[in-house]
Amino acid sequence: MKLWHRLDLDISNAVSIDVEDYLLSESSKQYNSFWVPEAGGIWSIPPHEIFTKEWVQYMEHTYGAVCATAQMFMRQPYYQHAQAHKDTYLDGAVIQEGAVNWMINQDDDAEHCFYADPKDGEPVLQKRSEIDIDLSWPMEGLELLDSLVIGSQPTLVNTGHLHNITMGSARRTCLSLRFNGIITWDQHLEHFKDIII
Repeated sequence: MKLWHRLDLDISNAVSIDVEDYLLSESSKQYNSFWVPEAGGIWSIPPHEIFTKEWVQYMEHTYGAVCATAQMFMRQPYYQHAQAHKDTYLDGAVIQEGAVNWMINQDDDAEHCFYADPKDGEPVLQKRSEIDIDLSWPMEGLELLDSLVIGSQPTLVNTGHLHNITMGSARRTCLSLRFNGIITWDQHLEHFKDIII
Protein backbone atom coordinates (compact mmCIF):
# COMPACT_ATOMS: atom_id res chain seq x y z
CA MET A 1 0.00 0.00 0.00
CA LYS A 2 1.36 3.40 -0.98
CA LEU A 3 1.44 5.69 2.05
CA TRP A 4 1.56 9.07 0.29
CA HIS A 5 0.39 10.72 -2.92
CA ARG A 6 1.28 14.06 -4.48
CA LEU A 7 -1.80 16.18 -5.23
CA ASP A 8 -2.43 18.65 -8.03
CA LEU A 9 -4.14 20.97 -5.54
CA ASP A 10 -4.16 24.74 -5.99
CA ILE A 11 -2.94 26.40 -2.76
CA SER A 12 -1.90 29.70 -4.35
CA ASN A 13 -4.53 31.63 -2.37
CA ALA A 14 -4.94 29.22 0.56
CA VAL A 15 -3.13 31.02 3.37
CA SER A 16 -4.13 34.49 4.52
CA ILE A 17 -1.35 35.26 7.03
CA ASP A 18 2.40 35.03 7.54
CA VAL A 19 2.21 31.60 9.17
CA GLU A 20 5.64 31.43 10.79
CA ASP A 21 5.28 34.91 12.33
CA TYR A 22 1.83 33.97 13.57
CA LEU A 23 3.00 30.71 15.18
CA LEU A 24 5.69 32.55 17.11
CA SER A 25 3.32 35.32 18.24
CA GLU A 26 1.11 35.70 21.31
CA SER A 27 -1.98 35.25 19.12
CA SER A 28 -1.27 31.55 18.50
CA LYS A 29 -0.69 30.55 22.13
CA GLN A 30 -4.33 29.59 22.70
CA TYR A 31 -3.93 26.90 20.02
CA ASN A 32 -0.51 25.64 21.09
CA SER A 33 -0.27 22.19 22.69
CA PHE A 34 3.51 21.85 22.81
CA TRP A 35 6.49 24.20 22.59
CA VAL A 36 10.18 23.60 23.34
CA PRO A 37 12.38 26.30 21.79
CA GLU A 38 15.27 24.00 20.87
CA ALA A 39 12.93 21.37 19.39
CA GLY A 40 9.79 23.04 18.03
CA GLY A 41 6.06 23.11 18.59
CA ILE A 42 2.58 21.86 17.70
CA TRP A 43 -0.57 23.93 17.15
CA SER A 44 -4.19 23.05 16.26
CA ILE A 45 -5.54 26.09 14.44
CA PRO A 46 -9.13 26.70 13.29
CA PRO A 47 -9.45 27.25 9.52
CA HIS A 48 -10.65 30.86 9.81
CA GLU A 49 -7.41 31.84 11.55
CA ILE A 50 -5.12 30.73 8.73
CA PHE A 51 -6.99 30.19 5.44
CA THR A 52 -8.76 32.59 3.13
CA LYS A 53 -12.54 32.29 3.05
CA GLU A 54 -12.38 31.77 -0.72
CA TRP A 55 -10.02 28.81 -0.43
CA VAL A 56 -12.08 27.12 2.29
CA GLN A 57 -15.15 27.45 0.05
CA TYR A 58 -13.17 26.15 -2.94
CA MET A 59 -12.18 23.01 -1.01
CA GLU A 60 -15.76 22.37 0.07
CA HIS A 61 -17.41 23.04 -3.27
CA THR A 62 -14.81 21.34 -5.48
CA TYR A 63 -13.86 18.30 -3.38
CA GLY A 64 -16.54 18.08 -0.70
CA ALA A 65 -13.74 18.61 1.81
CA VAL A 66 -14.76 20.69 4.82
CA CYS A 67 -11.62 22.07 6.48
CA ALA A 68 -11.62 21.22 10.20
CA THR A 69 -8.15 21.96 11.60
CA ALA A 70 -4.77 23.11 10.43
CA GLN A 71 -2.35 21.04 12.48
CA MET A 72 0.92 22.98 12.46
CA PHE A 73 4.23 21.33 13.22
CA MET A 74 7.42 23.36 13.59
CA ARG A 75 10.78 21.63 14.05
CA GLN A 76 14.15 23.26 14.44
CA PRO A 77 17.09 22.41 12.13
CA TYR A 78 18.78 19.08 12.90
CA TYR A 79 16.44 18.32 15.81
CA GLN A 80 15.80 14.58 15.77
CA HIS A 81 12.88 13.14 17.70
CA ALA A 82 13.81 9.86 19.37
CA GLN A 83 10.54 8.06 18.59
CA ALA A 84 8.34 7.34 15.60
CA HIS A 85 4.61 7.60 16.22
CA LYS A 86 1.04 7.06 15.09
CA ASP A 87 -1.56 9.78 15.55
CA THR A 88 -4.13 8.91 18.22
CA TYR A 89 -7.31 10.16 19.79
CA LEU A 90 -7.12 11.38 23.38
CA ASP A 91 -8.05 7.89 24.61
CA GLY A 92 -5.02 6.42 22.83
CA ALA A 93 -6.89 4.75 19.95
CA VAL A 94 -4.98 5.09 16.67
CA ILE A 95 -6.59 7.47 14.17
CA GLN A 96 -6.70 5.59 10.88
CA GLU A 97 -6.67 8.77 8.86
CA GLY A 98 -4.89 10.85 6.30
CA ALA A 99 -4.01 14.51 5.96
CA VAL A 100 -3.02 16.94 3.24
CA ASN A 101 0.44 18.27 4.11
CA TRP A 102 2.67 20.95 2.66
CA MET A 103 5.52 23.08 3.96
CA ILE A 104 5.25 26.79 4.62
CA ASN A 105 9.03 27.14 4.37
CA GLN A 106 10.32 26.97 0.79
CA ASP A 107 13.67 25.38 1.73
CA ASP A 108 12.33 22.10 3.10
CA ASP A 109 15.01 19.39 3.22
CA ALA A 110 13.46 17.13 5.89
CA GLU A 111 12.36 13.60 5.10
CA HIS A 112 8.94 12.33 6.12
CA CYS A 113 9.69 8.67 6.90
CA PHE A 114 7.28 5.73 7.17
CA TYR A 115 8.20 2.61 9.16
CA ALA A 116 6.90 -0.94 9.46
CA ASP A 117 5.19 -1.85 12.71
CA PRO A 118 7.84 -3.52 14.89
CA LYS A 119 7.34 -7.16 15.76
CA ASP A 120 8.91 -6.74 19.20
CA GLY A 121 8.60 -4.12 21.91
CA GLU A 122 5.63 -2.31 23.32
CA PRO A 123 4.59 1.16 22.21
CA VAL A 124 4.33 3.99 24.71
CA LEU A 125 1.33 6.31 24.91
CA GLN A 126 3.12 9.64 24.93
CA LYS A 127 1.16 12.53 26.41
CA ARG A 128 2.77 15.95 26.01
CA SER A 129 -0.30 17.90 27.13
CA GLU A 130 -4.02 17.42 27.73
CA ILE A 131 -4.66 17.74 23.98
CA ASP A 132 -1.49 16.26 22.48
CA ILE A 133 -1.03 12.52 22.64
CA ASP A 134 0.37 9.80 20.36
CA LEU A 135 1.49 6.18 20.31
CA SER A 136 5.29 6.04 20.09
CA TRP A 137 8.02 3.49 19.43
CA PRO A 138 11.79 3.95 19.85
CA MET A 139 13.56 4.52 16.52
CA GLU A 140 16.17 1.81 17.12
CA GLY A 141 15.63 -1.18 14.86
CA LEU A 142 12.64 0.20 12.95
CA GLU A 143 12.38 -0.87 9.30
CA LEU A 144 12.10 2.08 6.89
CA LEU A 145 9.35 1.50 4.32
CA ASP A 146 9.43 4.77 2.40
CA SER A 147 10.40 8.42 2.70
CA LEU A 148 9.94 11.69 0.88
CA VAL A 149 10.71 15.39 1.11
CA ILE A 150 7.24 16.94 0.95
CA GLY A 151 8.24 20.53 0.19
CA SER A 152 5.60 22.97 -1.03
CA GLN A 153 3.66 20.41 -3.12
CA PRO A 154 0.42 19.40 -1.33
CA THR A 155 0.79 15.73 -0.44
CA LEU A 156 -1.69 13.26 0.94
CA VAL A 157 -0.04 11.32 3.79
CA ASN A 158 -1.23 8.37 5.86
CA THR A 159 -0.97 9.63 9.45
CA GLY A 160 -2.29 6.39 10.92
CA HIS A 161 0.91 4.65 9.85
CA LEU A 162 4.09 4.73 11.93
CA HIS A 163 6.14 7.81 10.95
CA ASN A 164 8.80 10.30 11.99
CA ILE A 165 10.70 13.22 10.47
CA THR A 166 14.42 13.12 9.68
CA MET A 167 15.40 16.75 9.95
CA GLY A 168 17.87 18.61 7.74
CA SER A 169 19.40 22.07 7.86
CA ALA A 170 16.16 24.06 7.46
CA ARG A 171 13.55 24.82 10.08
CA ARG A 172 10.46 22.84 9.06
CA THR A 173 7.01 24.42 9.27
CA CYS A 174 4.45 21.85 8.17
CA LEU A 175 0.78 22.58 7.58
CA SER A 176 -1.22 19.38 8.00
CA LEU A 177 -4.84 19.90 6.98
CA ARG A 178 -7.54 17.74 8.54
CA PHE A 179 -11.20 17.56 7.42
CA ASN A 180 -14.66 17.02 8.86
CA GLY A 181 -16.18 13.74 7.70
CA ILE A 182 -13.10 12.62 5.78
CA ILE A 183 -11.38 10.42 8.31
CA THR A 184 -10.02 7.15 6.95
CA TRP A 185 -7.24 6.78 4.42
CA ASP A 186 -9.67 5.26 1.91
CA GLN A 187 -12.00 8.24 2.28
CA HIS A 188 -9.10 10.59 1.53
CA LEU A 189 -8.18 8.58 -1.56
CA GLU A 190 -11.77 8.71 -2.78
CA HIS A 191 -12.23 12.45 -2.22
CA PHE A 192 -8.98 13.42 -3.94
CA LYS A 193 -8.74 10.67 -6.57
CA ASP A 194 -9.10 13.13 -9.47
CA ILE A 195 -6.06 15.17 -8.44
CA ILE A 196 -3.64 12.42 -7.37
CA ILE A 197 -0.54 12.83 -9.50
